[in-house]
Amino acid sequence: PPRSTLFPYTTLFRSQEKEYYDDMSSSWFGLTCKKGGWDSLRHYEIMAAGALLLFREYEKKPSLCAPVDLPCISYTSLEHLDEITSQLVYNNKPTKEYYDLLFAQREWLLTHGTTEARAIQILKVLREKMK
Repeated sequence: PPRSTLFPYTTLFRSQEKEYYDDMSSSWFGLTCKKGGWDSLRHYEIMAAGALLLFREYEKKPSLCAPVDLPCISYTSLEHLDEITSQLVYNNKPTKEYYDLLFAQREWLLTHGTTEARAIQILKVLREKMK
């Protein structure tokens, strides 16, 4: 079956968890934005589900605030979002640019976004500080 175009994040009840992840994994894109803060489990869930993360106004995020150096496309409006999605998926087929960014996000998730990756980074900083 064709993928749905967008996965809009909404508040869900625990009983809807399976539908939440199923919907996310069948979407081309997952939209996210700053809410209570810049970092959110939602960003990681979208990438882990295999949807391409599009981040509203990511360029406004302070550089040292997580997620740091996330390969993503920032959008500013619904019109801008429509332009981006139309360029990345054409005739319900992802473009090379879509796949390149999707793979870059997956690589980022595995090297920066897991608890193991974070622990390795923390240990590296501690080792450097103890020299």
